[in-house]
Amino acid sequence: MALPIFLYIILIVAGFTYKKSKAIEILILLFAWVLFGWNYMNYDIENYEIRFNSFDSADSIIGVSALIEPGFKTLCWLGNYVLGLSFQQWHALIVLLCYLSIYSFIRKFKMNQAMVMASYLFTIFIIDVIQFRFFIAMSITLCGFSVLFSDMGRKKKAVYYFLIVLLASSIHASSLFCLIFVLILYDIKPVYVALLLFVLAISLTTLFLFFDSYFEVEKAESYEGQTGTLGAVFNSLLQIANALFISYIPNKVVKTNSSFSDKLIHSDYIKRMNWLLLLLIPLYFQSGQFSRVFRFVLLGNFCYLSVVCSNKRFSYYLYLLLIANRIIRFPDFEFYRQTFLYNYIFESFSLF
Repeated sequence: MALPIFLYIILIVAGFTYKKSKAIEILILLFAWVLFGWNYMNYDIENYEIRFNSFDSADSIIGVSALIEPGFKTLCWLGNYVLGLSFQQWHALIVLLCYLSIYSFIRKFKMNQAMVMASYLFTIFIIDVIQFRFFIAMSITLCGFSVLFSDMGRKKKAVYYFLIVLLASSIHASSLFCLIFVLILYDIKPVYVALLLFVLAISLTTLFLFFDSYFEVEKAESYEGQTGTLGAVFNSLLQIANALFISYIPNKVVKTNSSFSDKLIHSDYIKRMNWLLLLLIPLYFQSGQFSRVFRFVLLGNFCYLSVVCSNKRFSYYLYLLLIANRIIRFPDFEFYRQTFLYNYIFESFSLF
């Protein structure tokens, strides 16, 4: 167990020290894949293995239950019945494909990618290992973000993004909330945006809770009470801090050094994403599950803010924000027990 923890710390330090090193990027990517893909002991892994093993025949994919989040069930069926993989092989393969998608998204920002990978490893990597389905959905949604940030026409971007989010939601229903981000393509008056988001949030919340309560009663009950008022406040404050930081600090960097203006690519889109997310804060007090939507945007924030670290005057702001994200991140999963999560992950990896 001592060796992987040592490597974990060394790679994070190296990523922040050698921000532009491609070798460090690849090493962090491989380390994350090995530790995640070949991890066989955490809170949820047994449930995923049971699901995987249940899709062992041609007709096992057929039925009413297959209509709920069918994408994940299809992946299980393809891995088990079609390809004949063991659960461990299938798990490692899916994680690898997801990390390739995430790495492709990070590379689009073309600056300090090693630092972005280290930021990911430091903040949300541990939770991703536990929340396997959400991790898959997030990697697919990032492909949608790449479409939103592309140079294709607005109508095409909206259609392709909608289809990608639907695909991600077939893995994990929370991805449906990412439909709100299509609004960053349009110049809409704030009052109409607020009204539209309110209707969308209520509709998706009702749908999300109905699916969980009707098809997965035990799971829905376990979610209740995971995040009380204190947890919702923590998540809300963290999201507000991120939105303010995204909006304020990069502008200060540009004023200090105009050469950064052409490097802050996709800045307007990412700012709009963070401000749109603030309208979902009331839902955090309903359930901590809704705070997951912020996690879709967090990696984009890291990519965007990595430019700030090229200006030493402002780099300490980013370091403080990363620490806040690490400490306060996801209280619905009992962040005070993070040590146990580390033990699950590091102790279960047999090669070490």
